Amino acid sequence: MKLFLGRMLVVVAVAATCVGTSVAQDNPKETSAKEIVAELRLTRQLVESLRNELVRVQVLAVQIRTQQETVANVQGRLDTIRAELHSGDERLAQIRDRVSKLEARDSSKLEDGEQDRIQSDLKEAKGEIEREQTKMDLLRSEESQVAAEVQTQKARLDQLMTRLDQLGAESIKTSAAQSKAGEPNRSPQD
Repeated sequence: MKLFLGRMLVVVAVAATCVGTSVAQDNPKETSAKEIVAELRLTRQLVESLRNELVRVQVLAVQIRTQQETVANVQGRLDTIRAELHSGDERLAQIRDRVSKLEARDSSKLEDGEQDRIQSDLKEAKGEIEREQTKMDLLRSEESQVAAEVQTQKARLDQLMTRLDQLGAESIKTSAAQSKAGEPNRSPQD
C-alpha cells in the first residue's frame, strides 16, 4: 500500500513537472491560448484519472483490511482449537497414568469392597479415555478444516495485495503515457 502511494506521488510529480516544463519553456508571447487550454485539459484528465485510481485504491485498501481481519479471526480460532487439543492431550495422559496405577495395584491383597471400588474407578477412567479420545478426534477434524480455511483466507489476502501492486504499476504507466501524450510538439527555438 505504501509502495503504491509512493508510486502515485511520483506519477503526480512527473505529470506536474511535464506540464510545468512545457509551459515554462515557451515564451509567454508565443504561448497561445489554445496551447494553455490543451495543457489544462490534459491536467484535468490526469487529475480525473488519478482521482479514479485513488477510489480504486481506497476500495482495495478496505478489502485488504477486511481480509486481514478475517485471517486474524480464523487464525485465532485455529489457535484456540490447538490449545484445546494440547489441553486434551494432557488430560488423556493423566487419565492413562491413573489407569496404569489402578491396574498395577495388586488386587489379591485387597478386600472385596476395595477391589470393587478399584474396578469401578478403572471402568470410569477407561470411559473417560474413550470420551476424551472422541472429543480429541472431533477437534483434530475441526483443526484440519480451520487450517485449510486459514490457508484459503491467506491466499485471498495475497491476491488482494498482488492486485494492489498491479494497480500501482498500471497507474504509473497510464499517467506517464498521458503526460507524454499531452506534451505539445515544439519546434527548436532559435
